[in-house]
Order: sequence, then C-alpha cells, then structure tokens
Amino acid sequence: MRKAAIAALVLGALVLGACSRKNSVGPALNLVTTTTTQDSGLLDRLVPAAARSLGLHIRVIAVGSGEALKLAERGEADVVMAHSPAAEEKSVAAGHLVDRVPLMWNQFLIVGPEHDPAKIAGLGDPTEAFRRIRATGATFVSRGDESGTHRKEQEIARAAGLDPKAWAASLVSTGQGQSETVLVASQRAAYALCDTSTWAKVHPAGLAVLVAAAAPSSGGGAVRPSPMLVNPYHVMRANEAVHPGVNVDGAKRFIAWVTGPDAAPIITAAGFTVGTPPDR
Repeated sequence: MRKAAIAALVLGALVLGACSRKNSVGPALNLVTTTTTQDSGLLDRLVPAAARSLGLHIRVIAVGSGEALKLAERGEADVVMAHSPAAEEKSVAAGHLVDRVPLMWNQFLIVGPEHDPAKIAGLGDPTEAFRRIRATGATFVSRGDESGTHRKEQEIARAAGLDPKAWAASLVSTGQGQSETVLVASQRAAYALCDTSTWAKVHPAGLAVLVAAAAPSSGGGAVRPSPMLVNPYHVMRANEAVHPGVNVDGAKRFIAWVTGPDAAPIITAAGFTVGTPPDR
C-alpha cells in the first residue's frame, strides 16, 4: 500500500534518485517536502549531498506543506520538511510525527505589478496591503493548495479583518507551486505572496517586490524580520509507533545531517538562514 500510494503521487511531484524501498545499500528514505524547497533550488544540492554523506537512496516528493503532512499522516513519509507551523504541531500532537526541530527560515514578500494599482508599495504592514488589494478589486493570485504559503496568506487576510469567503471569492487560485503561481501573477499583472528564496530564482518580468519582508527595528538602524512575514521551516520524522515500517534509522541520520554543519552552507547558498528566526 505504501509503495502504491507513493507511486501515484510521483506523477505530480519531484522525484530525485528514484529507487525501490529495497536496494543494495538498504531501505530508501522517503523525504516529503515543500515546493518552495524545490523552486528555490535547495533540493538540487541538498539531496545529492545527503545521499553521498549518508549512503542513502533518497526519494523526494515535493508538494505543498498541507499535502506533505497528509502523506505523513498516512504513513507515506519517513522525513518531512515543511513550513506550516500550526499544521505541523497538529500532526505532532496527533502522534504522526516526532523529533520536530527548527531547520531554517526565510521571509515572505508581497509582489505585484509595477504600476501597483492598489498602491501598496513601501507599506510595512502586510495586513494593510491586503486590505488595499481587496478594496480596489485588484487581482490576487493564490496557490490555493493548503501549502504553507497559502496558509500564511489566509493568516494575513484574517489579521486584516477580511471576510474569509469574500477574500477567497476574489482570488485566482492556481493549485500549483510557488514558481508557477508567481508566473501566473506576472501573466495577469496581479499580486501574489512569494518567499524570498524562490523570488531570488524566479522573478518574472512585470512583477516587483512591493511589500518587503523586513522592517526597521524600533531602535532604528538595524533591520529585523517583520513577524507576520517570517517563514520558518522544520524537519521531523514519522513516528514508528504509529506507522510501522518507516525508515527510522535513515530518518534519524538525515535529521542529524541536515541540521548539522555539512548542510548549513548548502542551505545558506539557497537563500535561507539556518536555525530559528529572531523573536521565535
């Protein structure tokens, strides 16, 4: 059942180092992660380096955080890297995941057309930006896939006091990953939420960063992340007590490696900051 479910999902996911669960080295490691780690280019270097260092065959499935956690809850992941903290905590509390630790973080941006019809450029408050976008009837392109980015969008909309149904009704939902969603926003001259690491790699013509993820500190001079736009990632493994048959040894070794010194420069090179964000 586990193999069959994964095989079906691979049609819509990134698979690196495809292999069977059994091979000459040992059991493969199923790493379920988010499309932002794929779109930022992080996986291109991180996975091969981990495979070489640990002697593991690593199968990667990149989906939205919501889908990643659903896979884990069905016992179809050994390790999960996600950026949807509230949903992650729920899965841990339910016993599906254990050993959840901070891995890295980046920040969110609000990007949009250069002519900026909602006049949000330079705002320090993302909630005010969302209110202006809604009030002017400007187009906002959403992933609409329960990913960490989609959940952050919903969080900002709630904090802005926007009616959830009215906000959802005014969106263009792609149901796709971060880079595809940004490309759709460019085609439609629309607004979108994007993480800094993906934006560094995918920044289509016609879109500009309008609300940055950093704001001046209260003391002046230094810059600190705007709390509403901080984007933390955690790594965790499947709980073998709930999901027998998962690759416990490989998962533990992967978590130790990815949170250690060998992975740190790879993570940094992809535009993330290692560890826990400030004020968290």
